Amino acid sequence: MKKIYFPCLLISLLLLSACALTGCGDGRGDSVSENIELSTGKINDTDSVFPKAEPFIDDTGKPMQRHGDYLYSYYDGRLMRTHKEDGETSLLYQTSPNSRLRFCFYEDLIYFVERTGYDSPDNADTALYRMEKDGSGLTLLQDHIVNAAPLRFITYFGEGKYNIDEYDIDIYDDIIYLLNYTYHSQDGEPFSKSANVYFKLEKDGSVNRIAEEDTLYGRLPEGFSAVRNTDSPTQSDFPSLPYFMRNYGYLFVKDDSDMLWRIDPVNGFQENLSVVVADSFTDYAFSGDTILFYSCSGGGLLLFRLSDRAIIPLYYYALDHTIQSCVFTAEQGFYYCYNYHYDSLFPDETNSHFTVTNILPDGSDTSLLYYTLPEENQSDLAAIRYDSCPFGNCFYYFKAEEAQHSLMRLSLTTSDESSESKTTADTVCSWSVYSASTPAVIITEEKDEKIEPGNFCSISRSVKKLSLEEKTAADKLINRFLNKEAYEDFEAYMEDMIQNEKIRLAENPDYYKQYDEPYSIDFSLTTTCEYMDDDTISFCCAYYEYFSDMVHSSHWCHYYTFDRHTGERLSFEDFIEDTDLILTVAAPYVENKADWSFSPESILEPDRFSLSADGYTVHFSPYEIGPYASGHITVTIPYSAFY
Repeated sequence: MKKIYFPCLLISLLLLSACALTGCGDGRGDSVSENIELSTGKINDTDSVFPKAEPFIDDTGKPMQRHGDYLYSYYDGRLMRTHKEDGETSLLYQTSPNSRLRFCFYEDLIYFVERTGYDSPDNADTALYRMEKDGSGLTLLQDHIVNAAPLRFITYFGEGKYNIDEYDIDIYDDIIYLLNYTYHSQDGEPFSKSANVYFKLEKDGSVNRIAEEDTLYGRLPEGFSAVRNTDSPTQSDFPSLPYFMRNYGYLFVKDDSDMLWRIDPVNGFQENLSVVVADSFTDYAFSGDTILFYSCSGGGLLLFRLSDRAIIPLYYYALDHTIQSCVFTAEQGFYYCYNYHYDSLFPDETNSHFTVTNILPDGSDTSLLYYTLPEENQSDLAAIRYDSCPFGNCFYYFKAEEAQHSLMRLSLTTSDESSESKTTADTVCSWSVYSASTPAVIITEEKDEKIEPGNFCSISRSVKKLSLEEKTAADKLINRFLNKEAYEDFEAYMEDMIQNEKIRLAENPDYYKQYDEPYSIDFSLTTTCEYMDDDTISFCCAYYEYFSDMVHSSHWCHYYTFDRHTGERLSFEDFIEDTDLILTVAAPYVENKADWSFSPESILEPDRFSLSADGYTVHFSPYEIGPYASGHITVTIPYSAFY
């Protein structure tokens, strides 16, 4: 494994260490535990009011969770379990691919909260379930729960541990916590606000809604709060308060100065750990007595040992090449998983590398996997980060291809760069993305090009086209329509822009030298297949353009839905013939998501219309019914709403 040290960053760590050892930032004097000597930063373990935890593994809140001999995972509407030894995989629960689902274990049962892939006008489409670990005994505990937030996107980019439009779930002391933090801004400063929902598990197995004051969140002393990431308040740094009480017997929280504390809400003990959170580091992991602080976008790691407050700086990687990382607890210490490019530091190496390293509590490490992803599998990187988990002697992740999704695994054996060629990815199980019993064969054509029409200017264009293998006359008609209406028009548009720039620079070769940096122009067209059944198929053409002097990029989408038997393009009115009924039913769904007024007739425009597993969808690009920050808004009206 290649380690790249940067002295300036390491100095920052040492300053942080010095800060902790002097106990700076302690603004609560008398409330700090008597067992801490702030002058040395040492804790008397034998007298500490906070018990020392043994190493544990708890993946609550993650898409993959290790539990006993099985790996449980949720992806693409499928909750599955996979045996650690033989890889046998069974489907426990299946829902729409567009639904959101979070799960956890409690008293040998699986509890999960599911959010449908559409928004109803009353914003209450969330349900709470329980079932046995083999998928039997499915029980609906509560439905019609108010949603965490309106769904915004039909395409989900890189789901992290927490998302603004869904609840996470955790359980402690017979209380089910549906956890959600919403983003707010006041006087230009971002902050997050609790929007949790709580249910009490009764002895008969039913649940009853309870107030926050009856939960751990309601017992926090004034001035303390759960730790959140100030750069992205909707994504959690620390796990939930129920997680801490279940595993540690106390809570990690922060004060108003972003200092990390641990408190016992039962006995009232409080201890300032003199470490600033939500600052240089964005994520944290736990293993027994040790906290791993790390930056998920690259930048560094350090270990913080609770027993003696020792800070152990670990290796750093350059910030100017792509790094994606995640951390999992191990039987001893942590698994640090990351991928990166060598483009800038090592020009001869252009591939992306994926590495799994076991970091022990003393700071030592062992490389378990060094794997170079083939160029055609570069898109696996995001999946490896977000939907992944080391388990037993393997590393598991999900792979998304155009027509097939798969659960994959890589062997975890002590390795280095010289042994990377011995590592191959195995398929554990696969399933079709589409509901069609006879899916069309989709052909992908991609082209990336960079043009330099003149001094101080570059133009990048990227095109991903989809077409059908022409088995029928309908396939040919669909291809012809996409080529004429989408692909050829965009290619002509880009070519006109390139020629205009060449003319401009021919007239004035120094035109772009007025800018501080080289001027760049980026265009792209990305086509995806949104839905396919035996009768219909829907495509999305997503367009993007950016000029260096723009405040932000421009992006918009056009949708195309076809009859697979005739090749004819379809609109909303081809499915629901009564136009008035469409507007009457669909308009409230759109109004529920719109930030400003819109023309109801715009719902009928064919470029907006598509199908999904959940219902009829209508798409709006930025600025059409909401500000740029709202992004692409896709409204899904369930099929049942019309019947």
